[in-house]
Amino acid sequence: MLLRVIVSTIVLILFSIPLISTIRKEYRENNRVSKWSVFFLVLAVLLWLALVVSFFAYTM
Repeated sequence: MLLRVIVSTIVLILFSIPLISTIRKEYRENNRVSKWSVFFLVLAVLLWLALVVSFFAYTM
């Protein structure tokens, strides 16, 4: 279970870096951000948080 949290953290970081750079590029070019870019970033963070919370709930 701990390995799962570690791997998901690495995946979240690797997923977020290109997505955040895309959001920055879109904002610089158009002064607006695609709602889908923000949606996927928020979804990834929420899924990661759910996994971390379930890990701590499982250990207690």
